Amino acid sequence: MIKSMHSNRPFLPEELFQRQEAEAALADILKAERLSDQSIQFLGIGRNAVFATKQKVIKITPAKHTAIETLQAQIDLANFLYQNQFPIANSLIDNPLQGSVQGNDYLATVWRRIPKESQCQLVNLGEMISLFHELTKNYSGKLAQFDYLEKMNYRFQAIEKADLLSDSDLEVLAQFLDQKRLQWKKEKSSLRNGIIHGDVHLENIISTKKGSYLVDLDWISQGALENDLFKVFDRRFTGSKKTENLFFEGYGIDPNEYPRIGILQNLRLFSDFSRLLQNYGKSEANEIQKRMIYWRNNLDEEAPLWSPQQARQ
Repeated sequence: MIKSMHSNRPFLPEELFQRQEAEAALADILKAERLSDQSIQFLGIGRNAVFATKQKVIKITPAKHTAIETLQAQIDLANFLYQNQFPIANSLIDNPLQGSVQGNDYLATVWRRIPKESQCQLVNLGEMISLFHELTKNYSGKLAQFDYLEKMNYRFQAIEKADLLSDSDLEVLAQFLDQKRLQWKKEKSSLRNGIIHGDVHLENIISTKKGSYLVDLDWISQGALENDLFKVFDRRFTGSKKTENLFFEGYGIDPNEYPRIGILQNLRLFSDFSRLLQNYGKSEANEIQKRMIYWRNNLDEEAPLWSPQQARQ
């Protein structure tokens, strides 16, 4: 079984890459690839660190948190898609780079950089993901299995560990999860299991004058295709119900005919809540109680809008 970055277990804060460690690994790569550090742009850091030149994107991750097979699977799938004329930022290497600096082992991948020229539209994103799902039906490579319901078990454990809720509140959340598990089993989906991108949003589609390109295969895995569709219901993602319909228009389905999509969206709200408890604790007591009212009343409609970014302000 391949270990995936898109694990059923959410990654922990201590697994985030440290900037100093990432830059040391980058210097090692630049030396090996004979690149000048003057051409390097820092793009971001999380579980991996991302740097870029005008033509390349370099992703570096600590080897202790990611198996080399995970990165090889990303490269192999990207090459398969590219060879089949799918618009994707392809890999520029056949195998992950490996190295060690200051006693820390790292892995790295190198991708073609596609400069963004315009904002992708939701209908184009839907079309792109539909094509991705259709084309990858013919892919024979092995990928890790992903189960969002199982991931929520870990989220619940994180909520218990935060020790900020009463036993009665924990029971409410446990009943919520049990309800969603039963609903998932009851609702038979006509969507199949297959390869999922795992991080579907507008920033992972690069629009240019020549067309749109899919990027970022960090979270690819095998699972229910609904896993690539439910995030569009997040108002932070689309802004309104009117615009979210454009995504499904592009994908080619009516989401009302696929109840499992809504079940996953309910679970996404639960996942957000667990991060609220983990990251902000008592400092966000009002937000915590607002969300608990939502679950105590067993509401399946709109939850109180909360975003991790807003909570910091």
